[in-house]
Formats: sequence, C-alpha cells, structure tokens
Amino acid sequence: MNTLEKLHPTFYPRPTTQIIENGKVVRWEDIEQGYLTKSELIKDYRDAADHLHVGPISELSPNKPKVLDLIAITAWFGKRTRLLTHHNI
Repeated sequence: MNTLEKLHPTFYPRPTTQIIENGKVVRWEDIEQGYLTKSELIKDYRDAADHLHVGPISELSPNKPKVLDLIAITAWFGKRTRLLTHHNI
C-alpha cells in the first residue's frame, strides 16, 4: 500500500455495482458499506502477519497455540469479495 500511495496518494479500489437495463450495463453505483476498507485491509494485514510470522521456532510453545477467529475470517472474506467483485480504480 505504501508503494501504491507513492504513485497515487488516494489509491484504493472503489466497490461498485452494475445497473443493468434490457441486458446492458447502463451505469455503476458506488457501494457505500459492507466492503473491506483501506484501514481494515492494513489492520488485517498486520494481524495476519502476527499469525504467519511467529518468530524463531525456539519461541513456539505447544502449550500456547495460536487461536484463529473463524468468524472474523469469514467476515473478512465476505467484505473482500464485495470489494473486488466489481470495482473501479
């Protein structure tokens, strides 16, 4: 994101939905909510890094396994899908 922001400071996909009349797309409308926002993406990326990059193997403990929040993961997937299904940049 940092690199993209250097090229285009306001870069982020804008989720839209196609309005179809008589089998043809006549316009797009912005989706206002329920999609993965830029701030959520950055936060979730950092959270995922905490699970993926656990550090040295010597610091892992079988008594303290990482717990995944499957409800949060499912919600994230839905928001990501809504953002990327149809969008403008």
